Amino acid sequence: VFLRENLAVGEFIGRFIRVSNVPDGVFKSSYKAFSRKLLKLLAHDSRIVVVSSLVLVGYLEAQLRDTVFCSRNIPQTFQCVFNVLVLGDCLMTRHIAADLLKRLVVSDTPNVSSTPVITSTGKDLINYSYFERSIQALASLFIQLDPRSEESLKIYDIFLSFCSLNQMRIPITMAILKCPPKEQRLTTPVLSMCSTAQMTFDEAILPDAPLKAVKLLRYVLKEAIESGAHAQDYVPSELILRLIEDNIKTPVETASELVSFQCKRITEGLRLAETVSNDDDLRGDILDVVTAPLCAHIVESQMLSNPIVPYMGRPIAMRNELPPSWSADGVSIVLELLRVLAALKDYSKLHKDQYWKLLKDDRLVPFVAYAIAFGNHELTYDALLLYTHCAQVQEFPTKWSGINNINQK
Repeated sequence: VFLRENLAVGEFIGRFIRVSNVPDGVFKSSYKAFSRKLLKLLAHDSRIVVVSSLVLVGYLEAQLRDTVFCSRNIPQTFQCVFNVLVLGDCLMTRHIAADLLKRLVVSDTPNVSSTPVITSTGKDLINYSYFERSIQALASLFIQLDPRSEESLKIYDIFLSFCSLNQMRIPITMAILKCPPKEQRLTTPVLSMCSTAQMTFDEAILPDAPLKAVKLLRYVLKEAIESGAHAQDYVPSELILRLIEDNIKTPVETASELVSFQCKRITEGLRLAETVSNDDDLRGDILDVVTAPLCAHIVESQMLSNPIVPYMGRPIAMRNELPPSWSADGVSIVLELLRVLAALKDYSKLHKDQYWKLLKDDRLVPFVAYAIAFGNHELTYDALLLYTHCAQVQEFPTKWSGINNINQK
């Protein structure tokens, strides 16, 4: 049984090494024997043994670890992990390989901005000759794997973590866009993403699956549009529009255990609409799907039902209970909706009127205030960007000051 929870095991070994009371001579002898055995296992003919051994190497002493992951060896290490992912012979193999690949590329060291940063081992990955080919082989798994499986979810995790890095987003998305159709199904990874994104939560079984699919699809279509192509060059326009409409019309059932996922689905639909609105060929269709009355309905439902509004209206001393976790997801809906209206207002009077109406609504202030005061880095960033829109309304600074005074009491 080789590492059911690979990273947890590695961390356990690291802690054991630090706190062990074993006599120094015995410990050093055992550690050397363990290290030699581990290095031999890197040549094993079982993929899961090789990739698990690579994980454990990351917890060895720095000198030995740096020898294995040195600049001369790291290209072959990455190629090995990619091959294991693509050829994975069982669920656990791909799980371990996916976690290892992310750990080799995305730093888990905290930084001031809280945004992901690339590791020293991953900084040259996009320059390796096999990079684009490996990314395309990995993306092809979206076609081959059951979209409801944990394996498929792991592949989405890899791509989303890579796309969170500025250095890798364009090379990754361009490689996916260049993927030719698979002969056996005459489909592409982009079309498979769209199909997965359209699944209901019941169909998906794992509610994260359609959310991660639509998020990755947005990254890919954004790059296509910004490079001068059109979204419908890769996905039929009717599929894109239906996906956006289905997402933003998702019912929010506050008593449901899926309420957070429902809110996130609306937000991802709005983000996709904002992205696609930059495509001249689809902007008119977006105006017809994301109508001004629908925008008004979405924001009104949040302002009436989201516990953030009464929560932020109370002095700190009276905030005895935290709002439910889905509240922050509801805040994202309102902030993203304002971004969509800002993107569409110059092309439609109805959307422009709704944009100004929302900015002048006193109930917007608690959403922006909560995002800045208590939101994660992404929510706070979005709120600060939108504050420039809010500041256009003469009364907004006064409303903001009122919320601040309440927060200080």
